[in-house]
Amino acid sequence: MRDLAFVAAWIILVPLALQGPQLGVLLWAWTSLLAPNDVLYGLGASVPFAKVTALVTLGPILLGRRGGMRLQASPTVLIMVAMAVASLVSQLTALPANTDNGWDLYQKFVKILLLALLVTALMRDRLRLHALLLAICLGIGFTGLGEGAKFLLSAGGHKVEGTASTGDNNQIGLDVLLILPMLHYLFITAQRRVLRGVALAVGVMCVVCVVATASRAAFVGLALLAVAYVLTSRRKVAGLLLVAAIAAGGSQLVSTSYVDRLDTLKSADSDDSFLGRVAAWKVSTAVALEHPLFGGGFHAIQNGDVWFPHVPAAEQLGVIDVPDWPTYPKAAHSIYFEILGDQGFIGLGLFLALFWVGWRNAGATRRVLRRSGRGDLRWATQMAGALQVSLVLFLIVGGSLSAAYYDIDYLIVAMLAALRELVERSLREGETTAFAVTGRGVREAVVVG
Repeated sequence: MRDLAFVAAWIILVPLALQGPQLGVLLWAWTSLLAPNDVLYGLGASVPFAKVTALVTLGPILLGRRGGMRLQASPTVLIMVAMAVASLVSQLTALPANTDNGWDLYQKFVKILLLALLVTALMRDRLRLHALLLAICLGIGFTGLGEGAKFLLSAGGHKVEGTASTGDNNQIGLDVLLILPMLHYLFITAQRRVLRGVALAVGVMCVVCVVATASRAAFVGLALLAVAYVLTSRRKVAGLLLVAAIAAGGSQLVSTSYVDRLDTLKSADSDDSFLGRVAAWKVSTAVALEHPLFGGGFHAIQNGDVWFPHVPAAEQLGVIDVPDWPTYPKAAHSIYFEILGDQGFIGLGLFLALFWVGWRNAGATRRVLRRSGRGDLRWATQMAGALQVSLVLFLIVGGSLSAAYYDIDYLIVAMLAALRELVERSLREGETTAFAVTGRGVREAVVVG
């Protein structure tokens, strides 16, 4: 029944995407982040929702219906194009043992970059950006809501396992963590009390979901987010009390094993899981040093024929000793070492440059709006702030997770580029934007000042 209901709804939504590529981008982003194939069975599990949605989105563009599409040669766009080219070269020159394993991931990565490029070219007004942010929250929020509810209903007994599409518990913890600032933006900008209530409820359940993942990295990110919330809140005492209340309530649900797992953060240098990560970082570095330009290809070190030959060189790398090396290949467990081992120093340089540009776009947007005194663009300041917090969380928490090739990472950077371009255009042309409710729905009214 669930399969039929979702497929029927999706069939209704697909024709709407044909009306304009901007609608297709929304459906594409939502479908990719929701990963419906992992929660459906029978008919629904076999339908390639994301691929079909991508084709439906690109169709109108190829037929000339571009929906105001304008792809500018911004730093974000140029770096993404360079990343697509560099990753192709990386895979073409991949280590022989890894040649067959990396092409599926390369295709996925290119589709992610393509979606992000469409965001910069199409989501060029407030309504479209707001809708995209909502689609992201709906896609990932479904997982946060469901897993958080299971955790509460089981009195803390449920453990988030993850799926092939959503990643393991660590990846789910990171993804759900990244939408919390976006949900806060939706909460403070919602005009109706019921919408604020929905955003708050989903946000609370997403916090519970992060706890349920038992991911130490996500827990650290959640703690950092709580500290940032208290420090930036106008009502610091109330904020501190709220965080304390949530922490006290959560402590009653988590198990002793969960607390013991978090306690290993104090003794990371003797924790087997952490030392396994260090081993993976060293092997990634060894691969990059041997193939400095383009690395060993996608997920190279996860191949035993790549891992084991590079262990002797990795053992020579200092800093932290690994007494007992893993007897099987491990994932990189770091966005930085993942890119370094897969795509070499060129790939890592482009990766760092992309997210640095994203940070600069967020800062520039907030700075220029603060100087302009444009109260009608206050929403843009709030959106830039929310996306910037999500970006910082990704860069910090992702330092210990293999999360370099997921949609939300690049959508955040693309939205910041589109938002900066929108704000600069509005200030240059003197436009004021506002949502207007008409008999046919919600539209964006533009008033030239």
